[in-house]
Amino acid sequence: MHEGKGSAYIQDRGVSRWDTAAAQAILEAHGGCLGKLTSFARTGTIESYTYLRSETNRDFESDMSNLTAYNCCKDKDKNSVKKGSGMNGLVKGTLDQFAPYSNLCGLVALRDDHASNPAHLRAVYESIQRSSAVAPPSYD
Repeated sequence: MHEGKGSAYIQDRGVSRWDTAAAQAILEAHGGCLGKLTSFARTGTIESYTYLRSETNRDFESDMSNLTAYNCCKDKDKNSVKKGSGMNGLVKGTLDQFAPYSNLCGLVALRDDHASNPAHLRAVYESIQRSSAVAPPSYD
C-alpha cells in the first residue's frame, strides 16, 4: 500500500543488481515497474534489467555507459578512473571494464497506477526529456 505521494523514482547513477532485483520484484508484484532509464528516455517504454548470471555486463551500452571506480571489474581500472577525469568528467569504458553486476543504464521506477496509465507514462517521459536537455544523465 502506498500513501499516494509519489509516482516515479528516477536515478541516472549506477547501482548493482542487488540494489534493484528485490525492489523490482516488489514493484511488479503490486502492478508497478522498474526498468532502464536509457531505454525509457529513448522510447518511453520500460525495458527490464537482465538478471541472468554472466561473465560480462549484459546491459552495457557503449555510447551511454560511463566508467567509475564503483562499476569497474578490474583493480587496474579502478585505480585509473578518477572522479572528474575524461570529457565533462565522464570516462567511457569498454565492455570488459565493467562489472557484470553493475546496472549501467540508470533506472526509472513507477508505482502501479502510473505504470499502467499511458498519460502518466508520457508525463514522466516528457519530464525526463526536459531535464535531460538541461543536465544530461551520466549513466554511471
